[in-house]
Amino acid sequence: MKEFVLFVGIGITVFLLIFFKYDHTAQILVALLGCMYYVSWGIIHHALQERINKSIILEYVLVGAVMFLLTLFMLTI
Repeated sequence: MKEFVLFVGIGITVFLLIFFKYDHTAQILVALLGCMYYVSWGIIHHALQERINKSIILEYVLVGAVMFLLTLFMLTI
């Protein structure tokens, strides 16, 4: 069930990226919000399982940052 929430959030992000395909500023904002959602979901997910630590937080933040940069790069092509 928890993974379903993640997939719905990512699905909404992808939908909004396509919906705003002619508005570059909106796409950047959607990509940033989608990555922030991913990082927040990961931290909350691990906190609920009581397995949270600094390395897990750092991992989610770094993966979210890489996802944002890759999305930003893909939007400029």
